Formats: sequence, C-alpha cells, structure tokens
Amino acid sequence: TRRSSDLLSQAEDYLRQLIRQQTDRVLAVSTHNAALDAVLNQKAFLAKRQDIDVHFVVNDLSGLTIQTGDLAVILGNLLDNAIEACAKLPEQQRTMEVKAILQDRFLFCVRNRTTPVKVSAGKVVSGARRDRSHGYGLANVAAILSKYDCIYDLSYRDGWFQALVELPNTLIP
Repeated sequence: TRRSSDLLSQAEDYLRQLIRQQTDRVLAVSTHNAALDAVLNQKAFLAKRQDIDVHFVVNDLSGLTIQTGDLAVILGNLLDNAIEACAKLPEQQRTMEVKAILQDRFLFCVRNRTTPVKVSAGKVVSGARRDRSHGYGLANVAAILSKYDCIYDLSYRDGWFQALVELPNTLIP
C-alpha cells in the first residue's frame, strides 16, 4: 500500500541520516588521553563539517600530567582559530596539521593554511577591534602559558600560520 511505502521511505531516510551522523562522529584521533581525545575529535568534527582536511600526528599521551583545564583552553583556542582561518579559504586550500607529542616535554603544534597574517613579538597583529565574543583566544592562551616554563611561538610563512607550544609535563595548579 501507499501508506506503508511512505513509512518505509521515511524509515530508510532516517536510517541513512543516522549512518551519516555516526560516520561523521568516528574518532579521527586517539591519544589514550580522554580529555585530549574529546577536544581533538570535537575540533576535527567541526573542521570536517567545514570541508577542512585535518592531519594528525600524535603519540601516546596517557602520561600527560598538565592540568586538563589548561590544555582544553590552549588547544581549544588554537584549533578554533585554525578552523576559522581555514574556513575563509577556497575549499581546495582548507588544510590543518596538528601535532601532539609527549616525550620529556609536551609539544603541540597547529599549522593551517590562511590568508596573510602579520605576527610581531609573538602576537598576531590585527586591525580588527575585539568584540565581546572574538579576539581573546590567543590572549587566553598566552595567560595560561605564562604559568609554565614553556616555549610559545606564532609565525606566518608562505600561506601557513603556525602556533607552536612546548610545555613541561608538570601539573601546575
């Protein structure tokens, strides 16, 4: 009957939608650190939704002792900035590279394609005024990093912006 055909069609559409959503949510990266996996995979999902190609290089981060809240702010802001910059480019140029490596220290690097950016004295120079919801991410990153004996560098070269952070693997309250 026509009614059962319509119901079957609706059920098939619903099933396709669930499969598509599940496929989108498959983990892009696993570091063996639940907090970092949550941040990295959520940002990878957001990037994918904007047709941004994300490449990860990670190792086992289960031994990371840096405060989770600090990491979430640092990584979240750097990744948000990279996604925002990439989304402004033509689709074929939308690329991000993310490295998260733990050895004696924790190295985190985000590289992304972007329009030209001026960097001076470790800060992005912008002509745009800050509004209530924009422009404070890198300042928040710098404020948190000031607690640590760390290396923090921002640079732009040949269409690529890079944020590099190297932290001691130390819990600082």
